[in-house]
Amino acid sequence: MQVDEEKLTDLLNRRRNFFKGKGDIIASGVALGSYTTTIIYTFMGLEKIPLVPLLLGIGMLVIYIILFISSIFHSRYSIEAFYRDITACNNEHNFSLILLKDNRGRFLLKYDRRWKTFLFPYTRTKDDDVSNVKTFVKETLNLSPIDILATKEDDFTKLSVSANMTKTYHHIFYNCSYNEKQLPQKKRFKINGVKYKWFSIDDMKSDNDLLLKNKETIVYVEKFF
Repeated sequence: MQVDEEKLTDLLNRRRNFFKGKGDIIASGVALGSYTTTIIYTFMGLEKIPLVPLLLGIGMLVIYIILFISSIFHSRYSIEAFYRDITACNNEHNFSLILLKDNRGRFLLKYDRRWKTFLFPYTRTKDDDVSNVKTFVKETLNLSPIDILATKEDDFTKLSVSANMTKTYHHIFYNCSYNEKQLPQKKRFKINGVKYKWFSIDDMKSDNDLLLKNKETIVYVEKFF
C-alpha cells in the first residue's frame, strides 16, 4: 500500500495524543498514588490547615485524577485502529451530491450531525448511480420525480471533520430539477426528522463555520452551477 506522505504526516499529528505507552500509564499511576497518599496524610491534620491551601490541594487532586483518566482513555487507541485510519486517509471516498435550487437561486442544504454544519444532501456513489440518486431523493426528501439536468465530478482533498483526518473525496454533482411545490419555501424546515435550510451562495460564504468546513465544494458549485 502506497501512502501519500503529506496525508500520513497530517494523520500522525492529529493522532499524536493517542499514543501512550504502558510506561506512561504506570508513571502516571505511581505519581497519582504518591500524590493521593500525601493528601491523605495531610488531611489527618485538617484542623491545622488554612482553608485556601486545603481547597487548592483538593483542586489539584481532582485535576490530576481527570488527567490520569484521560491518559487511560487515549491509550485505548490501538495499532489496528491506526492502520484503519491510514487506509481511510489513503483511499478515495466516493459521494454523490444532490443540488436542488429554487426559483430564488437558493440551494437546499441539510444539517449533518457528524460535521456539525449544513452540507449539500449526499449519498455514497453506487454503480447504478442515477437510479441510486433518484431513490435517495425520493426516500429522504419525498421528491419524485426529479430530472437530472447536468452532472460534473471532481476530486477534493480536504479535512474530514467527522474523522479528523485529511481525505480525498471523489464527488459527483447532480444538478436536479423538481416540482418546487413539493418542498417548503420557508428558510428552515424538517423532513423525516432531518433539518434543512435554503442557502444562497452568498449565505454560504457568510457562514464562517460552513465555509471553513466545506469551502472547496461551495466554490466548485458557484463556479459550475
